[in-house]
Formats: sequence, structure tokens, C-alpha cells
Amino acid sequence: MIFRLVNKNYRTGRRREYQVMNHLRKEYGFTKVSRSAASHSPVDLWASDGNQPYAIQVKAGKSRFTEDDKALLLEWASAFKAMPVLAEFRKRGQMVFTNLLTGRIVGFKQVLNESKENLESKNCIEA
Repeated sequence: MIFRLVNKNYRTGRRREYQVMNHLRKEYGFTKVSRSAASHSPVDLWASDGNQPYAIQVKAGKSRFTEDDKALLLEWASAFKAMPVLAEFRKRGQMVFTNLLTGRIVGFKQVLNESKENLESKNCIEA
């Protein structure tokens, strides 16, 4: 008999992380998506579209994303020059993304557009 030592919250969180990973790969063509399993860091997923890295925190069910969690994710994202994103699952499994730099709740396509605009503005400033 095999006993499951992993609790339900961990399994749910892991399943949701894989759902976000698959969504980014299938819907947006991301080839670089990595899960930081059991790292206990503020970043659940690291992803890149080839231009912009993304630091993604995934929340499912009744789990809370506190102001301290947000500050830590913003700090880590800044250190890696990544776009901080919160991926949440709402009722009936609806996936919602929040760009934590703007605070806007958007689809991931809008997060991509905002990051491209951000990159373009940085290039204009540096040029």
C-alpha cells in the first residue's frame, strides 16, 4: 500500500502550476518555462518568451497573496529583471493574470503586450 505524504494543498498548488505552464506553452508558444519545485521562494514559475523573463506566483483556491508576498515577489523580479506576474485561479477554474507592476488584472496576452511596451520604452531611454 502506498501512502500519500503530500498534503492536498500542495497537490492542488502543484497541479495549478502545471496548468499555468501548459497554458503558456500551448497558448503563447513559450518554450522556456520552469517550475521552481519545493524552493520555498516567492517565485513558482520562471518563464521567458525570448525577450522578457517573467517571475510568476501561482495562487489557487483560498490561498492568499499578502502585501509581504507581493513585496518579496517584486524584489525577486527586480533582481532578475523579470516581469512580476500573479496567476490566480478563480471560481470554476478561471485563470486570471495580474501584472504586479501596474496592478492590472488582465489576460496573459495583455501582460505580454505591457512587457513589450516596457521593453520598448527602456530601449528608447537607453538609446
